[in-house]
Amino acid sequence: MSAVQVADGTVELDGGGIPRTGKAAVNWTMLVGVGMALVCAYCFTGHNASPDRLKYYPPFRSGVDANSANTLGAEYYNIGLAISKGRGFSDPFHSPTGPTAWMPPLLPIVLAPLILATGNSIPFMMVLWLAAQVVSLTLCYGFVRRLLPGRSEWLILGTFALLLTLQFRLSFQSVHDYGLLMLMLNACLYWD
Repeated sequence: MSAVQVADGTVELDGGGIPRTGKAAVNWTMLVGVGMALVCAYCFTGHNASPDRLKYYPPFRSGVDANSANTLGAEYYNIGLAISKGRGFSDPFHSPTGPTAWMPPLLPIVLAPLILATGNSIPFMMVLWLAAQVVSLTLCYGFVRRLLPGRSEWLILGTFALLLTLQFRLSFQSVHDYGLLMLMLNACLYWD
């Protein structure tokens, strides 16, 4: 894929994709920023909503809080906490249980330095996780645009929004290592 500079100084990409420079890149950056702010606000307010207001958040049932993002993957977080305290890959549950092979290593290894850097701030790490998800989804959208050049932007965006709505819990309300794997895969696909 190659970039083409047009007369007004903006940069366009041949075959779709997310522009990396110029006016279009600024628009994409604003879109991602607004998307991240909306998703973070939605997830935080849903997690802190009163039981009767939970009907406005997936799974859209009064009194049911399905948002588990604040656990940071529970066992993943506990192992990351153990690593950050120098106890190695251990203690997947809330009490010391010793070395473990209970969970795959990628997410605990990423969480350990975040725990140290943020002073174990769960809300801040939740925002970082949601930001990574939004970036991953944006890269995925850019990759789909490259696969389907010339297709209606609104058709692609509408399909993408529908699929995200159907998988909202997996995309934004839970924390598992597949989120990091998808971020890496989307980055590799986008920056071929």
